[in-house]
Amino acid sequence: MARRMKVKLEGDEELKRKLSVLGERANASLLAAVRAGAEDLREEASRLAPSPDVITGNEKVDSGVAEISVGPTREKWYLRFFEFGATSHEIKGTPLAFEGERGLVVTRSVKHPGMAARPFLRPAVTRNKERIVAKIGEVFRSEINRLVE
Repeated sequence: MARRMKVKLEGDEELKRKLSVLGERANASLLAAVRAGAEDLREEASRLAPSPDVITGNEKVDSGVAEISVGPTREKWYLRFFEFGATSHEIKGTPLAFEGERGLVVTRSVKHPGMAARPFLRPAVTRNKERIVAKIGEVFRSEINRLVE
């Protein structure tokens, strides 16, 4: 799920001037802004997901670029199959034991039919991109103004 949404700062010469004055202090402001946008994305993805176990994490700032991961929790790793789907495949075990329709099933393998994708992250980005970008810009501008005033 390592897809990226990029936001490019254009125009607003006053903001660019303030950024150049701030240097490294701007990275903290950038991260705060991206956190705000990622939180909005997380909330929408949680609402659309089959379970609300969507989190943000893995924050990184390097050379004026901030990244924050948004995706399922470790415990709900299988939600990636809802996002991307899965082809039919064989599941093997020694043995596999699970509860079937008629009670306990013990076997060495089962054929999984696969599943069609039912994405929740991509629609969360697509439907809310403008709002998320606006939130990032709003928080970033506020943070920068706070630092230079």
